[in-house]
Amino acid sequence: MTAQPPNRSEWSLLPQFVRGQELAYSGTFVEESLSPGVQFQRSFKIETTFLVLDAAAQKNEVAVYTVLSLRDKQVQAAAGRRRCGWRWSG
Repeated sequence: MTAQPPNRSEWSLLPQFVRGQELAYSGTFVEESLSPGVQFQRSFKIETTFLVLDAAAQKNEVAVYTVLSLRDKQVQAAAGRRRCGWRWSG
């Protein structure tokens, strides 16, 4: 009979990714200056999508697409949207 470590849980919560699975995150953040005498604040909306390209026991391959946009509609119309994406595997 083998001994088990004390307080070991019978199950653990780990993400179970499947090829073709899509995960999405959307939120906002505020950039502001903390320098004395400078008043600056800008609000952004961020939308990120993760697409599982391949899923294995030891390695997941994921594509990431991010859209960053200003929340102020007048400034957003003038500046447009900033887009970036990258591929990560690990």
